[in-house]
Amino acid sequence: MIDGRQYSYSVGATLRECQDFLYEKGAINAMAMDGGSSAVLYAMGDIVNKPCGKNGNKGGRYLPDAWVVTANKGQDVKVTIDGKEETQQKIGQIMEP
Repeated sequence: MIDGRQYSYSVGATLRECQDFLYEKGAINAMAMDGGSSAVLYAMGDIVNKPCGKNGNKGGRYLPDAWVVTANKGQDVKVTIDGKEETQQKIGQIMEP
């Protein structure tokens, strides 16, 4: 997930930059959905990025599409970023500028 352009928070990315980044990380398949201002990353019970709304309003937009990854009750879940296991606290810190 790549945030949209927000002054002093996120520079965003072009579709080509997204493609190149994912290819470098070894992705085989990818999907481009909506532009960055509607991007919301919800992990381990919290929104961990800073979605922006229209005209600077906080929060993303309501959209009819989403990627949802869930686990069964009691199932062990591990979140990895760049091959390293992360905790909820670490995920929040990664998303901060």
